[in-house]
Amino acid sequence: MNDLTFDQVRIQAQVDTAIPNMDPETSMAYCKDGIIDIVKHYDTAGQRQTETVQFDGTPVELSKEVRSITEVRNEQGYPLSSNVGYQLFPDNTIEFRNTGFYTVTYLCFPDLDLDYDDPIPLPRMYQEAVHWYLGFKHMERLYGGQDAASQYFSQNFNQTCMEADSFYSGQRQYRRIRPSFGRR
Repeated sequence: MNDLTFDQVRIQAQVDTAIPNMDPETSMAYCKDGIIDIVKHYDTAGQRQTETVQFDGTPVELSKEVRSITEVRNEQGYPLSSNVGYQLFPDNTIEFRNTGFYTVTYLCFPDLDLDYDDPIPLPRMYQEAVHWYLGFKHMERLYGGQDAASQYFSQNFNQTCMEADSFYSGQRQYRRIRPSFGRR
């Protein structure tokens, strides 16, 4: 399957909500909010970034906006733990206890400086969730979020995100098969 673009998601939400003309600017803003919401709540939606940095006593700025750090290793390859070996600050800088080279692996927010024809910067299953989010936000704006349609879009957004997270996490639900005890 191909990646969905912002415009395709807007059209898909427009069809599902039966709102004839969704404003492209507002829809783009809602799509970006939905992407940020998904990445904040689901680790599997974030983009993984690895950087090798040199710490010489001054804080090191990481190249992308950090959502969470998954692993830090020193130059010998040993892992470091948070608040003991390193500390991440809200301004996207990191400090280490000792000077040297470090490899930092982290989840980051995608670049949202995109156009209408650009693909949504999320894994494919999460792209499907963005259209539900867009429908929810438009229905919430029109009806205050108290109607059944708003709740329907909100529930589908959450359900699609959970299914995508389960899929990308590799979690599978296995059904227990009872033994037959000699019956054939």
